[in-house]
Amino acid sequence: MEKYLSMVTPDDVETQILDWGVFQWLSEPRVTGVEKMVVGIGTVKPGKGHVRHNHPDSQEFIYFLKGKALQTIERPDGLQEKELHPGDLISIPQGAYHSTINVGDEDLVFLCCYLNAGAERAVADTALEILPPKNNWK
Repeated sequence: MEKYLSMVTPDDVETQILDWGVFQWLSEPRVTGVEKMVVGIGTVKPGKGHVRHNHPDSQEFIYFLKGKALQTIERPDGLQEKELHPGDLISIPQGAYHSTINVGDEDLVFLCCYLNAGAERAVADTALEILPPKNNWK
């Protein structure tokens, strides 16, 4: 039987180093055994971001914890663009194109959730480096 965590700290998961910042998946199949609702935390450097992309197989929400984001989402009625701040959330329908850019002077920190596992692997595929978990729990 494979071992999974029910209580997770950032030291329990790998850190994905990206050209725009860092990302850690706190709940994903390899960590918690989930098949649905993948959850991670991202940090975006000032002036950087994840550009226009979509998740064909998953809904997503992003909840902003720190910083200032220029958020876009393409909807059937056109492109929506808004500056979002800590406490704000964007709900992204399955397949909708969107982008998140840090337009502030400090790091942008957000919590991200995908409805279905699998979409999180696209982030790892763009990683420049993947640092292993600090804790060896397996």
